[in-house]
Amino acid sequence: MPVGFAALILVGATLLLLPAAHNPGQSLKWLDALFLSTSATCVTGLSTVNVGETFNAFGQAVLLFLIQAGGLGIFTAGISLVLSVYLARPANALRVRHPAEELTLG
Repeated sequence: MPVGFAALILVGATLLLLPAAHNPGQSLKWLDALFLSTSATCVTGLSTVNVGETFNAFGQAVLLFLIQAGGLGIFTAGISLVLSVYLARPANALRVRHPAEELTLG
Protein backbone atom coordinates (compact mmCIF):
# COMPACT_ATOMS: atom_id res chain seq x y z
CA MET A 1 0.00 0.00 0.00
CA PRO A 2 2.73 2.58 0.80
CA VAL A 3 4.39 1.83 -2.54
CA GLY A 4 1.10 2.56 -4.29
CA PHE A 5 0.76 5.90 -2.50
CA ALA A 6 4.35 6.80 -3.38
CA ALA A 7 3.80 5.87 -7.03
CA LEU A 8 0.58 7.90 -7.16
CA ILE A 9 2.37 10.90 -5.64
CA LEU A 10 5.26 10.68 -8.12
CA VAL A 11 2.97 10.28 -11.14
CA GLY A 12 0.87 13.20 -9.92
CA ALA A 13 3.92 15.39 -9.42
CA THR A 14 5.15 14.52 -12.91
CA LEU A 15 1.79 15.40 -14.45
CA LEU A 16 1.67 18.68 -12.52
CA LEU A 17 5.11 19.59 -13.87
CA LEU A 18 4.00 19.24 -17.48
CA PRO A 19 3.66 22.57 -19.29
CA ALA A 20 0.21 21.43 -20.44
CA ALA A 21 -0.98 21.64 -16.80
CA HIS A 22 -0.14 25.35 -16.33
CA ASN A 23 -1.82 28.55 -17.36
CA PRO A 24 0.17 30.69 -19.81
CA GLY A 25 3.03 32.50 -18.09
CA GLN A 26 2.93 30.24 -15.03
CA SER A 27 5.48 27.66 -13.98
CA LEU A 28 5.97 25.29 -11.07
CA LYS A 29 9.07 24.14 -9.22
CA TRP A 30 9.54 20.41 -8.75
CA LEU A 31 9.35 20.71 -4.95
CA ASP A 32 6.03 22.56 -5.19
CA ALA A 33 4.69 19.89 -7.55
CA LEU A 34 5.80 17.13 -5.17
CA PHE A 35 4.26 18.94 -2.19
CA LEU A 36 0.97 19.57 -4.00
CA SER A 37 0.79 15.98 -5.19
CA THR A 38 1.50 14.64 -1.70
CA SER A 39 -1.01 17.00 -0.12
CA ALA A 40 -3.72 16.08 -2.60
CA THR A 41 -3.09 12.33 -2.34
CA CYS A 42 -3.12 12.43 1.47
CA VAL A 43 -6.29 14.58 1.34
CA THR A 44 -4.64 17.35 3.36
CA GLY A 45 -5.51 20.30 1.13
CA LEU A 46 -2.34 22.34 1.61
CA SER A 47 -0.93 24.32 -1.29
CA THR A 48 2.18 26.40 -1.87
CA VAL A 49 0.75 28.11 -4.96
CA ASN A 50 -2.56 29.61 -5.95
CA VAL A 51 -4.17 26.67 -7.72
CA GLY A 52 -6.67 28.75 -9.68
CA GLU A 53 -3.99 31.05 -11.08
CA THR A 54 -1.28 28.45 -11.67
CA PHE A 55 -3.15 25.50 -13.19
CA ASN A 56 -5.48 25.25 -16.14
CA ALA A 57 -8.35 22.74 -16.35
CA PHE A 58 -5.98 19.82 -16.98
CA GLY A 59 -3.81 20.64 -13.95
CA GLN A 60 -6.87 21.05 -11.76
CA ALA A 61 -8.24 17.75 -13.04
CA VAL A 62 -4.95 16.07 -12.05
CA LEU A 63 -5.33 17.50 -8.54
CA LEU A 64 -8.95 16.34 -8.40
CA PHE A 65 -7.93 12.84 -9.45
CA LEU A 66 -5.21 12.75 -6.78
CA ILE A 67 -7.69 13.81 -4.11
CA GLN A 68 -10.20 11.17 -5.20
CA ALA A 69 -7.63 8.39 -5.50
CA GLY A 70 -6.05 9.27 -2.17
CA GLY A 71 -9.42 9.37 -0.43
CA LEU A 72 -10.36 6.03 -1.92
CA GLY A 73 -7.03 4.59 -0.75
CA ILE A 74 -7.57 5.81 2.81
CA PHE A 75 -11.14 4.46 2.81
CA THR A 76 -9.98 1.12 1.42
CA ALA A 77 -7.24 0.84 4.06
CA GLY A 78 -9.78 1.55 6.81
CA ILE A 79 -12.25 -1.02 5.53
CA SER A 80 -9.43 -3.57 5.14
CA LEU A 81 -8.41 -3.04 8.76
CA VAL A 82 -11.97 -3.45 10.02
CA LEU A 83 -12.49 -6.59 7.93
CA SER A 84 -9.19 -8.14 9.00
CA VAL A 85 -10.11 -7.67 12.67
CA TYR A 86 -13.65 -8.93 12.08
CA LEU A 87 -12.57 -11.99 10.10
CA ALA A 88 -9.81 -12.88 12.58
CA ARG A 89 -12.41 -13.65 15.23
CA PRO A 90 -13.44 -17.30 15.70
CA ALA A 91 -16.51 -18.29 13.73
CA ASN A 92 -18.50 -19.27 16.83
CA ALA A 93 -17.99 -15.80 18.30
CA LEU A 94 -19.84 -14.36 15.32
CA ARG A 95 -22.84 -16.68 15.63
CA VAL A 96 -25.99 -14.99 16.82
CA ARG A 97 -27.72 -17.14 19.39
CA HIS A 98 -31.36 -17.07 20.23
CA PRO A 99 -32.06 -16.88 23.98
CA ALA A 100 -34.29 -19.97 23.73
CA GLU A 101 -31.28 -22.07 22.70
CA GLU A 102 -29.69 -21.53 26.07
CA LEU A 103 -32.60 -22.92 28.07
CA THR A 104 -32.19 -26.39 29.39
CA LEU A 105 -35.26 -28.52 29.89
CA GLY A 106 -35.34 -31.38 32.21
